[in-house]
Amino acid sequence: MTTGVDQEGRLAELADEVHRARAVEARRRIARHRAVAALVAVAALAATVFLVTVVARGDDSGAAPGPASRGRTTTSDAEPRDPARPATVTDEELRPTDAPPVGTTPDPTDPLVLVDRQRNLPQDWAPSGMVAPKLAWATTDAVERRLLRPEAARALDEMGFAAARDGVPIIGISAFRSQGSQQQVFDRYVRTEGEAAARTFSARPGHSEHQTGLAVDVTSADGTCPTEPCFGATPQAAWLAAHAPEYGFIVRYPAGKQLITTYEAEPWHLRYVGVGPAQEMQRLGLTLDEYLRAA
Repeated sequence: MTTGVDQEGRLAELADEVHRARAVEARRRIARHRAVAALVAVAALAATVFLVTVVARGDDSGAAPGPASRGRTTTSDAEPRDPARPATVTDEELRPTDAPPVGTTPDPTDPLVLVDRQRNLPQDWAPSGMVAPKLAWATTDAVERRLLRPEAARALDEMGFAAARDGVPIIGISAFRSQGSQQQVFDRYVRTEGEAAARTFSARPGHSEHQTGLAVDVTSADGTCPTEPCFGATPQAAWLAAHAPEYGFIVRYPAGKQLITTYEAEPWHLRYVGVGPAQEMQRLGLTLDEYLRAA
Protein backbone atom coordinates (compact mmCIF):
# COMPACT_ATOMS: atom_id res chain seq x y z
CA MET A 1 0.00 0.00 0.00
CA THR A 2 1.38 3.41 -1.05
CA THR A 3 1.58 5.98 1.69
CA GLY A 4 1.12 9.74 1.36
CA VAL A 5 4.84 10.22 1.92
CA ASP A 6 5.64 7.90 -1.01
CA GLN A 7 3.22 9.76 -3.27
CA GLU A 8 4.76 13.11 -2.39
CA GLY A 9 8.25 11.71 -3.09
CA ARG A 10 7.14 10.34 -6.45
CA LEU A 11 5.57 13.66 -7.41
CA ALA A 12 8.76 15.45 -6.47
CA GLU A 13 10.77 13.07 -8.66
CA LEU A 14 8.41 13.65 -11.59
CA ALA A 15 8.67 17.41 -11.12
CA ASP A 16 12.46 17.15 -11.17
CA GLU A 17 12.37 15.09 -14.37
CA VAL A 18 10.05 17.63 -16.02
CA HIS A 19 12.33 20.47 -14.94
CA ARG A 20 15.41 18.68 -16.27
CA ALA A 21 13.66 17.90 -19.58
CA ARG A 22 12.63 21.55 -19.97
CA ALA A 23 16.15 22.71 -19.22
CA VAL A 24 17.59 20.34 -21.81
CA GLU A 25 15.05 21.51 -24.40
CA ALA A 26 15.83 25.14 -23.61
CA ARG A 27 19.54 24.51 -24.13
CA ARG A 28 18.82 22.77 -27.44
CA ARG A 29 16.64 25.67 -28.52
CA ILE A 30 19.37 28.18 -27.72
CA ALA A 31 21.92 26.08 -29.62
CA ARG A 32 19.62 25.92 -32.65
CA HIS A 33 19.09 29.70 -32.59
CA ARG A 34 22.81 30.31 -32.40
CA ALA A 35 23.42 27.92 -35.33
CA VAL A 36 20.76 29.65 -37.44
CA ALA A 37 22.18 33.07 -36.58
CA ALA A 38 25.64 31.90 -37.61
CA LEU A 39 24.32 30.58 -40.94
CA VAL A 40 22.48 33.85 -41.62
CA ALA A 41 25.65 35.83 -40.92
CA VAL A 42 27.69 33.63 -43.24
CA ALA A 43 25.05 33.92 -45.99
CA ALA A 44 24.92 37.70 -45.63
CA LEU A 45 28.69 37.92 -45.89
CA ALA A 46 28.73 35.71 -48.97
CA ALA A 47 25.98 37.79 -50.60
CA THR A 48 27.91 41.01 -49.91
CA VAL A 49 31.07 39.59 -51.45
CA PHE A 50 29.09 38.40 -54.49
CA LEU A 51 27.47 41.80 -55.05
CA VAL A 52 30.77 43.62 -54.73
CA THR A 53 32.30 41.25 -57.28
CA VAL A 54 29.41 41.70 -59.72
CA VAL A 55 29.53 45.50 -59.43
CA ALA A 56 33.28 45.49 -59.93
CA ARG A 57 32.94 43.31 -63.02
CA GLY A 58 30.13 45.49 -64.32
CA ASP A 59 32.30 48.61 -63.99
CA ASP A 60 35.17 46.92 -65.82
CA SER A 61 32.97 45.65 -68.62
CA GLY A 62 31.26 49.03 -69.07
CA ALA A 63 34.41 50.67 -70.40
CA ALA A 64 34.12 51.85 -73.99
CA PRO A 65 35.93 49.52 -76.40
CA GLY A 66 39.10 50.96 -77.86
CA PRO A 67 39.70 51.46 -81.57
CA ALA A 68 41.62 48.18 -81.81
CA SER A 69 38.53 46.24 -80.76
CA ARG A 70 36.31 47.87 -83.35
CA GLY A 71 35.92 47.66 -87.09
CA ARG A 72 36.60 43.94 -87.32
CA THR A 73 36.74 42.56 -90.85
CA THR A 74 35.02 39.40 -89.72
CA THR A 75 32.19 38.90 -87.25
CA SER A 76 32.09 36.31 -84.49
CA ASP A 77 29.59 33.47 -84.69
CA ALA A 78 28.79 34.08 -81.03
CA GLU A 79 25.99 36.54 -80.34
CA PRO A 80 27.22 39.78 -78.71
CA ARG A 81 26.26 40.04 -75.06
CA ASP A 82 27.11 42.58 -72.39
CA PRO A 83 29.26 40.73 -69.79
CA ALA A 84 27.58 42.76 -67.05
CA ARG A 85 24.13 41.68 -68.18
CA PRO A 86 22.75 38.72 -66.18
CA ALA A 87 22.16 35.68 -68.35
CA THR A 88 18.55 35.53 -67.09
CA VAL A 89 17.63 38.95 -68.54
CA THR A 90 15.63 38.50 -71.73
CA ASP A 91 15.58 40.62 -74.87
CA GLU A 92 12.00 41.58 -74.06
CA GLU A 93 13.14 43.05 -70.73
CA LEU A 94 15.87 45.10 -72.40
CA ARG A 95 13.55 46.78 -74.88
CA PRO A 96 11.30 49.70 -73.90
CA THR A 97 7.87 48.55 -72.79
CA ASP A 98 5.84 51.37 -74.32
CA ALA A 99 6.00 53.13 -77.67
CA PRO A 100 6.98 56.82 -77.62
CA PRO A 101 3.93 59.09 -77.59
CA VAL A 102 2.58 60.45 -80.85
CA GLY A 103 3.08 64.16 -81.43
CA THR A 104 5.91 66.38 -80.25
CA THR A 105 8.59 64.29 -78.59
CA PRO A 106 8.98 64.98 -74.84
CA ASP A 107 12.78 64.52 -74.89
CA PRO A 108 14.53 65.39 -78.16
CA THR A 109 17.94 64.93 -76.48
CA ASP A 110 17.40 61.20 -75.92
CA PRO A 111 19.78 59.15 -78.15
CA LEU A 112 16.80 56.85 -78.85
CA VAL A 113 14.44 59.68 -79.77
CA LEU A 114 11.99 58.55 -82.44
CA VAL A 115 11.23 61.06 -85.17
CA ASP A 116 8.88 59.80 -87.86
CA ARG A 117 5.69 60.73 -89.68
CA GLN A 118 3.70 60.76 -86.43
CA ARG A 119 6.35 62.13 -84.05
CA ASN A 120 8.10 65.45 -84.47
CA LEU A 121 10.69 67.63 -82.75
CA PRO A 122 9.75 70.89 -81.01
CA GLN A 123 9.40 73.91 -83.29
CA ASP A 124 12.82 75.02 -84.61
CA TRP A 125 14.62 72.80 -82.08
CA ALA A 126 18.34 72.20 -82.53
CA PRO A 127 20.77 70.27 -80.29
CA SER A 128 23.38 72.32 -78.47
CA GLY A 129 27.16 71.83 -78.63
CA MET A 130 27.31 70.17 -82.04
CA VAL A 131 30.74 69.62 -83.62
CA ALA A 132 32.12 68.82 -87.06
CA PRO A 133 33.55 65.28 -87.43
CA LYS A 134 37.07 64.88 -88.80
CA LEU A 135 35.77 62.50 -91.46
CA ALA A 136 36.30 63.69 -95.05
CA TRP A 137 33.20 65.41 -96.40
CA ALA A 138 31.63 65.92 -99.80
CA THR A 139 30.93 69.48 -100.91
CA THR A 140 27.78 70.78 -99.26
CA ASP A 141 25.80 73.97 -99.62
CA ALA A 142 25.85 74.79 -95.89
CA VAL A 143 28.44 74.38 -93.14
CA GLU A 144 25.77 73.26 -90.68
CA ARG A 145 25.25 70.06 -92.65
CA ARG A 146 28.60 68.75 -91.37
CA LEU A 147 27.61 69.07 -87.72
CA LEU A 148 26.64 66.26 -85.35
CA ARG A 149 26.19 65.85 -81.64
CA PRO A 150 29.58 65.13 -80.03
CA GLU A 151 28.92 61.47 -79.25
CA ALA A 152 27.76 60.81 -82.82
CA ALA A 153 30.69 62.75 -84.31
CA ARG A 154 33.26 60.76 -82.31
CA ALA A 155 31.63 57.47 -83.30
CA LEU A 156 31.50 58.50 -86.97
CA ASP A 157 35.23 59.30 -86.95
CA GLU A 158 36.07 55.93 -85.39
CA MET A 159 33.85 54.15 -87.88
CA GLY A 160 35.33 56.06 -90.81
CA PHE A 161 38.85 55.17 -89.69
CA ALA A 162 37.93 51.48 -89.44
CA ALA A 163 36.19 51.48 -92.83
CA ALA A 164 39.27 53.02 -94.49
CA ARG A 165 41.51 50.49 -92.76
CA ASP A 166 39.33 47.68 -94.11
CA GLY A 167 39.55 49.03 -97.66
CA VAL A 168 36.05 50.54 -97.92
CA PRO A 169 36.57 54.28 -97.23
CA ILE A 170 33.52 56.48 -96.74
CA ILE A 171 32.84 60.21 -96.72
CA GLY A 172 30.02 62.25 -95.26
CA ILE A 173 27.33 63.91 -97.36
CA SER A 174 24.77 65.47 -95.02
CA ALA A 175 24.40 65.50 -91.25
CA PHE A 176 22.43 68.14 -89.31
CA ARG A 177 19.63 70.01 -91.00
CA SER A 178 17.66 72.73 -89.28
CA GLN A 179 13.90 72.79 -89.64
CA GLY A 180 14.26 75.60 -92.19
CA SER A 181 16.86 73.66 -94.16
CA GLN A 182 14.64 70.58 -94.22
CA GLN A 183 11.78 72.76 -95.47
CA GLN A 184 13.92 73.77 -98.45
CA VAL A 185 14.89 70.14 -99.16
CA PHE A 186 11.29 68.92 -98.95
CA ASP A 187 9.96 71.76 -101.09
CA ARG A 188 12.58 71.08 -103.78
CA TYR A 189 11.58 67.41 -103.98
CA VAL A 190 7.91 68.37 -104.13
CA ARG A 191 8.62 70.66 -107.08
CA THR A 192 10.67 68.06 -108.96
CA GLU A 193 8.95 64.79 -107.99
CA GLY A 194 5.49 65.74 -106.78
CA GLU A 195 4.34 65.70 -103.17
CA ALA A 196 3.15 62.07 -103.14
CA ALA A 197 6.51 60.82 -104.35
CA ALA A 198 8.47 63.23 -102.16
CA ARG A 199 6.80 61.90 -99.02
CA THR A 200 8.13 58.39 -99.71
CA PHE A 201 11.75 59.45 -99.28
CA SER A 202 11.82 62.92 -97.73
CA ALA A 203 10.55 63.94 -94.30
CA ARG A 204 8.39 66.95 -93.66
CA PRO A 205 10.03 69.78 -91.67
CA GLY A 206 10.16 68.91 -87.97
CA HIS A 207 9.90 65.21 -88.78
CA SER A 208 13.44 64.68 -90.08
CA GLU A 209 16.03 62.62 -88.23
CA HIS A 210 18.70 64.99 -89.53
CA GLN A 211 17.35 67.66 -87.19
CA THR A 212 18.24 65.50 -84.16
CA GLY A 213 21.99 65.85 -84.83
CA LEU A 214 22.23 62.05 -84.70
CA ALA A 215 21.76 61.18 -88.38
CA VAL A 216 24.22 61.30 -91.25
CA ASP A 217 24.20 60.34 -94.91
CA VAL A 218 27.44 58.80 -96.22
CA THR A 219 28.77 57.41 -99.47
CA SER A 220 31.91 55.77 -100.78
CA ALA A 221 35.04 57.92 -100.92
CA ASP A 222 35.01 57.86 -104.72
CA GLY A 223 31.50 59.30 -104.73
CA THR A 224 29.78 56.20 -106.14
CA CYS A 225 25.96 56.46 -106.09
CA PRO A 226 25.54 59.20 -103.46
CA THR A 227 22.04 58.96 -101.92
CA GLU A 228 20.98 56.63 -104.72
CA PRO A 229 19.61 53.05 -104.47
CA CYS A 230 22.69 51.75 -106.30
CA PHE A 231 24.76 52.58 -103.20
CA GLY A 232 23.25 49.44 -101.66
CA ALA A 233 25.35 47.29 -104.03
CA THR A 234 28.67 48.86 -102.99
CA PRO A 235 31.21 47.23 -100.61
CA GLN A 236 30.76 50.26 -98.36
CA ALA A 237 27.05 49.54 -97.91
CA ALA A 238 27.76 45.89 -97.04
CA TRP A 239 30.46 46.92 -94.55
CA LEU A 240 28.18 49.48 -92.89
CA ALA A 241 25.33 46.99 -92.53
CA ALA A 242 27.70 44.55 -90.82
CA HIS A 243 29.84 46.89 -88.71
CA ALA A 244 28.03 50.18 -88.10
CA PRO A 245 26.39 48.84 -84.90
CA GLU A 246 29.87 48.33 -83.39
CA TYR A 247 30.07 52.13 -83.33
CA GLY A 248 26.50 52.81 -82.24
CA PHE A 249 24.99 53.40 -85.70
CA ILE A 250 22.17 51.59 -87.47
CA VAL A 251 21.01 51.72 -91.08
CA ARG A 252 17.80 53.53 -90.23
CA TYR A 253 15.79 52.60 -93.33
CA PRO A 254 16.85 49.09 -94.38
CA ALA A 255 15.59 47.24 -97.44
CA GLY A 256 12.60 45.02 -96.78
CA LYS A 257 11.31 47.19 -93.92
CA GLN A 258 9.55 49.88 -95.95
CA LEU A 259 6.11 49.02 -94.57
CA ILE A 260 7.46 49.54 -91.05
CA THR A 261 9.62 52.64 -91.51
CA THR A 262 7.24 54.08 -94.17
CA TYR A 263 10.27 55.24 -96.18
CA GLU A 264 12.10 53.80 -99.17
CA ALA A 265 15.30 51.89 -98.37
CA GLU A 266 18.26 54.21 -97.72
CA PRO A 267 21.44 52.19 -97.08
CA TRP A 268 23.40 55.46 -96.84
CA HIS A 269 21.30 56.96 -94.01
CA LEU A 270 22.87 56.14 -90.64
CA ARG A 271 21.40 56.94 -87.25
CA TYR A 272 23.35 57.01 -83.98
CA VAL A 273 21.55 55.23 -81.10
CA GLY A 274 24.47 53.98 -78.96
CA VAL A 275 26.46 50.76 -79.16
CA GLY A 276 24.26 48.62 -76.90
CA PRO A 277 20.91 49.32 -78.60
CA ALA A 278 22.49 49.23 -82.08
CA GLN A 279 24.00 45.79 -81.55
CA GLU A 280 20.77 44.52 -80.01
CA MET A 281 18.75 45.75 -82.99
CA GLN A 282 21.23 44.14 -85.36
CA ARG A 283 21.10 40.81 -83.52
CA LEU A 284 17.30 40.77 -83.39
CA GLY A 285 16.83 42.12 -86.92
CA LEU A 286 14.75 45.08 -85.73
CA THR A 287 14.36 48.63 -86.96
CA LEU A 288 14.33 51.47 -84.44
CA ASP A 289 10.53 51.54 -84.74
CA GLU A 290 10.26 47.86 -83.82
CA TYR A 291 12.83 48.15 -81.05
CA LEU A 292 10.81 50.97 -79.48
CA ARG A 293 7.58 48.99 -80.10
CA ALA A 294 6.22 51.75 -82.30
CA ALA A 295 5.65 49.54 -85.35
